[in-house]
Amino acid sequence: MVFKKEDLRLCDYQYQIKYTSTKSFKKGQVVFLKSNPGVEMVVHDINDKFVETIWYSSDGELQVVNTSPECLLQYKYAGLLIANKKFNVCLS
Repeated sequence: MVFKKEDLRLCDYQYQIKYTSTKSFKKGQVVFLKSNPGVEMVVHDINDKFVETIWYSSDGELQVVNTSPECLLQYKYAGLLIANKKFNVCLS
């Protein structure tokens, strides 16, 4: 696929991108909550409305939660966002 500059849009930060579809995620993908981007979570299951994520709490307990896609961060385009530190780009 070839992208043109018209296909790109500027954005301030990755966390401002709002995913509206669970189809934007894949099982096994690492994601983060927008409200807590320091905790790495793994996509465990996906349905039409929610992305089920798992992670371990600080005391080692397995945590499972269903989250709407709007609440999640992906960093698959992070390299484009910080390229040359001139401007932020997102392909989502």
